[in-house]
Amino acid sequence: MNPFQAICATLLAGLLLVCAEALHGDDRIDHFQPLPSATLADAMNNLNSHTAELQQLLQQDRLQPADLHKIHQLSYTLEAAVNRLQVSSAVMAVDIVAMHEASETGDAAVTRERGQRYLDAVQQLLSVSADQR
Repeated sequence: MNPFQAICATLLAGLLLVCAEALHGDDRIDHFQPLPSATLADAMNNLNSHTAELQQLLQQDRLQPADLHKIHQLSYTLEAAVNRLQVSSAVMAVDIVAMHEASETGDAAVTRERGQRYLDAVQQLLSVSADQR
């Protein structure tokens, strides 16, 4: 799979996830509001805290109804956080491909612009990841 196909697959997966949620939104019982994942920092914080809690619950020998209820509650925030990461990753991938193609054709301005957009986004992701350690 070439880079463009990988980006298209990522974008399609994200789009399908959003569409599936929209289509089934009326069928699902929304008991809980997810914590917001408006930024990468929010998403990473939510993933760290909620994944740790999910891991503790799943390590039990037996899941009780209260555990299942808690997992159900956690899943809303986990879904929102993963969705935010997918969108951010797709945007970064588009910038990488645009930079790649511009560098091949000798377009220095677009190479610099898209390269900087990628660097800004990935620096944000890396700094948030480093803060989580």
